[in-house]
Amino acid sequence: MFNNNHYYIINREERHFGFLFGSAIIHNQDFAQRIFDRYNSMLGSDLDTNSFDIYFEVAALRDYWRDLGRSDEYSNETHTKRRNVLNAILQEKGYDPGLIDQHRVFWTNGNIGSGKLWCPSEWNITELHQIEKSVNDLVSIR
Repeated sequence: MFNNNHYYIINREERHFGFLFGSAIIHNQDFAQRIFDRYNSMLGSDLDTNSFDIYFEVAALRDYWRDLGRSDEYSNETHTKRRNVLNAILQEKGYDPGLIDQHRVFWTNGNIGSGKLWCPSEWNITELHQIEKSVNDLVSIR
């Protein structure tokens, strides 16, 4: 995504294996029945394999963002990598990358140009809507 690392190298394993587990439940009725029977017997629940919802969190953007550099050891190199990624994302969506230097929503401490750049998933939706008058759909990047 942002570099040449394969996602399996940088992702958080529990999310990956959780997704595989959930996928097996969705696509394999026998597997789902065994899992639900075990869960029901252990917890006294009554989950029904014919009537359930399952949801997954996809965290690729966050995981790749973290792979660009550690937030607790933020450096000029990390900042440059993250800024380049944000510039590319904004340009791809048709926005001027200079928006980053005009609005507090992009900065962890709210001070434009000082502090760390937020991962787009952390951008405050309310603040994005406040600047939405000058852009078309900035919230879609988040």
